[in-house]
Amino acid sequence: MFTPKNHGWLQRLMNHKKKIVFFSAAAAWSTNYVKQSMEERQILLEYCCKAKKYGDEPISRFGNIRKISVLINKDDDFGQAKRNFEKYALPLFHFAGLDIEIINCNSNEFPAEQLNLLRRSQSDTLYIVGGDEIISKTVNNAMKSEMFHLTQLKMKYEFPVLAFFPVGGSNCIAKTFFSPMSSRVKNYCESAMAVIDGKCQYANCFKYKVGEEEEESIALGYVYCDDATGVFETKYRFFRRFQEKLSALYYTLTVHAKKLEVSYVEPCAGCSKCSVYKTLLTPQQHWWHKLIGTRSMASSSTDKVMIDDQAINLNCGEEKHVKVSTVVFKLANDLLSDDPPKMDLSVGPKSITRWQFLNELWKRSNSDNAYSISSDFQTLLAGRSFRCHITSPDEITLVVDGKKLPSADISVEIFPHLIQVLVPK
Repeated sequence: MFTPKNHGWLQRLMNHKKKIVFFSAAAAWSTNYVKQSMEERQILLEYCCKAKKYGDEPISRFGNIRKISVLINKDDDFGQAKRNFEKYALPLFHFAGLDIEIINCNSNEFPAEQLNLLRRSQSDTLYIVGGDEIISKTVNNAMKSEMFHLTQLKMKYEFPVLAFFPVGGSNCIAKTFFSPMSSRVKNYCESAMAVIDGKCQYANCFKYKVGEEEEESIALGYVYCDDATGVFETKYRFFRRFQEKLSALYYTLTVHAKKLEVSYVEPCAGCSKCSVYKTLLTPQQHWWHKLIGTRSMASSSTDKVMIDDQAINLNCGEEKHVKVSTVVFKLANDLLSDDPPKMDLSVGPKSITRWQFLNELWKRSNSDNAYSISSDFQTLLAGRSFRCHITSPDEITLVVDGKKLPSADISVEIFPHLIQVLVPK
């Protein structure tokens, strides 16, 4: 029952309703911010305690402090990647007692002397803070340098184990090792703890050749093609998701189906037809080595080891062909797949309405993964090598590990167990 007194309070609320709405929203945002900050501080504190336990362990008499080289793209995510590393990962390294060497670079000027710095520093781990393109450039620089033996697909020198800091919207490679359901701070700390634990795994790479180019490059993550790669090309500092959604409206007018012709070879677990011959490096001792105390490593053509020489797979190496009509497709590398190493070809629907395409772009913007796969995608087939030819009324743009390539033809082939990586348990 309204009394004159209650009616007065109601009248005051109606007169100041805009102020009430504003201060209520500000109070709700502040409460959520404080709660989230306290949760992040608690997560960081727990991982700092874990790292300190590792740092408290005594080093053996003849042991050395582990040395970690950190490659930071200081421009990634407008400098936010570097700040997040310094806030969440660097304290854990210090608590663990690791020797840290920081190498700065940016998106346009990648340090060509990086590998020489790694050789001189004798680091056992390279921790990459940046997007997919920086990761891909790092691996390619190693493959094209004197550290890599091209004929034997192995490192001539000991190359540091790779580890990744999962930051930035274009870092799809690193984010494959972490749960999308976990908080970002937990993933940051997990990546640092993976380096501290030092338990590495072999990862698969793939080489690719675009168009008529003779030079081949190495990549780790994916090959992506659709009509909306330009939506996520511009990096907005403020209201990024909102501006990406507005930019997506334009690209809904340009979506067209593409005709994809694929020639592929199915993965094989190993047989007499595809076994890998490993040329052994045998030490050749000569009389002068006894004087100077060194020896040379020379390859012997007779010392070869063949794996799975008794297995037979009649379909191994057989090239198959398929034609697909789709608006978008993705070749995704299964980095840690071991039985057998493979890439998966995922395709979208044959046709899509503008509203469905816009909704798909908005989902990608919300997921912080510009080249993610939604539930509408279907894994069409798996293979160890692919040759793709794309026919479209519009200009074709391929994205390989964040690098945009204008071409309608690409061929890829898996390189199993090429590098070692440190990933969370």
